[in-house]
Amino acid sequence: MRTEIATSRVETDAVVGYPEKYSIENELLEKIGREKQEARERFSDLIALVSDRYANLPEAMRQDFVAHNGEILDGVIEVGMEDEFSGEELKLLEIAAILHDMTKADQAEEKFAGIPNYVLVTHAEKAAAEVSQIVTDEYLKKIGIEGNFDEARKKIQEAISQHMGPHPGFMTGILNGVNAKLQEMGEAEIKHPQAEGKISQALLAADMQSLAGINGRNKILSIRASVEGFKKDDVKVVAEYAEYGIELSIGEAALLSGFASAEQARDMIQNEKMKAWVNQAIEESMDTIYHYPSNPKEIISWDIIRSKKDQFEEAQRIADARENLEKIAA
Repeated sequence: MRTEIATSRVETDAVVGYPEKYSIENELLEKIGREKQEARERFSDLIALVSDRYANLPEAMRQDFVAHNGEILDGVIEVGMEDEFSGEELKLLEIAAILHDMTKADQAEEKFAGIPNYVLVTHAEKAAAEVSQIVTDEYLKKIGIEGNFDEARKKIQEAISQHMGPHPGFMTGILNGVNAKLQEMGEAEIKHPQAEGKISQALLAADMQSLAGINGRNKILSIRASVEGFKKDDVKVVAEYAEYGIELSIGEAALLSGFASAEQARDMIQNEKMKAWVNQAIEESMDTIYHYPSNPKEIISWDIIRSKKDQFEEAQRIADARENLEKIAA
């Protein structure tokens, strides 16, 4: 949907002889490029503010967070300009993109400090709550927003609070684990709301596109290699495949989960055009060779994993059919 697609359309149209559309597509790409640069200048203070919130992270992780935020900012600009957002809508979307993970590296309040991943599943809600302190009336005036400032802030807050979607891909297990601990404490469960409205849906799409693409896939491999709970899950999958005589490495199991997460991310999106954009990222990421951080020499290919997955699912179907026949015979 975005720059890569637009570029291919430009080339195609030029070949078949549509100079007018060629010019329009080139103009859009140039506008998108200018807006990316202008947004970084316009919101340099907010970008620095968020980067400072990551100061206590290990340097490699801090750089990953900053790079992710930059990728999301670029993504929402591409979405917003291709979908012809107004100037004000685009600015609000850009602010939401910059602030959406602002509290992701914060410490949990003492009451919830003992719950693993609590900050991770609540960071959207926490960041949205801080918007009113950061995006003041004066700030909105300074960047050229007119009209109802409370309504403008509300759109930013809604987009941030909704950017994880109701079924947050590979985060599902983490969310369930946090909610189980909250239930034990007698606390209310955490829910991730559906993205409503064009600004919220655009931010969700950009975030999910990041998860679904090559960079997101590598990030998931890194997480699954370093988080003990995920490693145990992947070892379990390896054992399940082994029951059917299929040799699956732990790195392959991690990437298998990564692609399942990408599909979950895509399916959270209601806007079909944005969903197609995420799906394109998934398809492009299938052609990449991956490396599991715990075994970097291993070459992990989606084509090989998909073949093993097909074998596994066929073996499961045969085993289920055999079990049903045995029940009937008994």
